[in-house]
Amino acid sequence: EARYSLVDPHGQATKYGSVYGHTYQEAKEKRDRIIKEGPRLPSVADPSFSDVLLSWQSANQVRLKESSVSRYQILIDTHIIPELGHLQISQLTTPILNRFLSTKLNHGRLDGSGGLAASYVRSIALVISSAIKHGVSEGICAPLPTSITKPAQSKPEISVLNIDVQEKLEQELQHDITPDKLLIYITLYTGLRIGEACALRWDDIDLESKAIYVRQTVSRKWEINNGVKHSVLTIDTPKTKASLRCIPICSKLYTILKHFPYKRQHGFILA
Repeated sequence: EARYSLVDPHGQATKYGSVYGHTYQEAKEKRDRIIKEGPRLPSVADPSFSDVLLSWQSANQVRLKESSVSRYQILIDTHIIPELGHLQISQLTTPILNRFLSTKLNHGRLDGSGGLAASYVRSIALVISSAIKHGVSEGICAPLPTSITKPAQSKPEISVLNIDVQEKLEQELQHDITPDKLLIYITLYTGLRIGEACALRWDDIDLESKAIYVRQTVSRKWEINNGVKHSVLTIDTPKTKASLRCIPICSKLYTILKHFPYKRQHGFILA
């Protein structure tokens, strides 16, 4: 981000304007061009949607977790900017955005094999709405007259193990038990999310007080290098304070943990 003064007819600086770029040099060149040509250029009052998105990203770098920043970056780079980034903010209307989201829902896959999942399109809509609200709060764009239409969110049916299947699973887990089998057993009796279970350390298990402390989670962060999308695993604190919790260890799980042959004092259970 690069800032410059907006000057009134009397030569007094009344407020400041901002321009954005992917690099320091790009932002500096935009600012210098505005200062040279005059701070009241129409392009300043009517930025491109790419500029608004960059401003929104810059404002959220500290507030959001790294995994969320990475996920939103993928949405912006692969779907939003290629089709909407070139538009001036004044050209961005609710019908245009609704058609864009509808197209993504029906034909949005990058490989041309069909539409994107409704939840994925909802995330795209969330980024667009949040970016425009940010632009309104910063005084660089006007609000949309009507809200955009997000795809309906459907909750998948949860499949629960019946008693017979659970007993067969436990028999298999207890036979020649390994760290990965132990982790499955822990999730079975604690309800931990897979990211929380994979981030468990031996220090998080207190056999004396019969408790497991959930302090961190493993998440998959997506990156794009040379046009190729790939993922890396990162360890961070859970998204909400409620996810930082203490879970009691039942007697059955306690017996398994107490006699687990690979137990160590430090490090990850899966290490």
